[in-house]
Amino acid sequence: MRSGLPALAGTAKGGDKLPGSNKLPELRFNDGPVEMALAVIYAATEDDKRRKAFRARINYFQRAKVLGDDVEVGKGKQNAYSIVQIECGLLAWN
Repeated sequence: MRSGLPALAGTAKGGDKLPGSNKLPELRFNDGPVEMALAVIYAATEDDKRRKAFRARINYFQRAKVLGDDVEVGKGKQNAYSIVQIECGLLAWN
């Protein structure tokens, strides 16, 4: 007996598997804008002393792998942070 309601996902033939094309790529953000936003949040843009301390803390987190193994440290290395890594950065300062 049909009730006229649409079939729920997973009840149709083969509907229990999602095709691979539905997966969205992980969003990543370049390190410059992310670090600038974090500096503004933590008031590290007001004077040179605060900027240097903030930069040292970011370098420490990168070397200690707080933000993950895929964040590389070194001159000329451009990192791109995921949402999870940005959240870790926010939590690490608190």
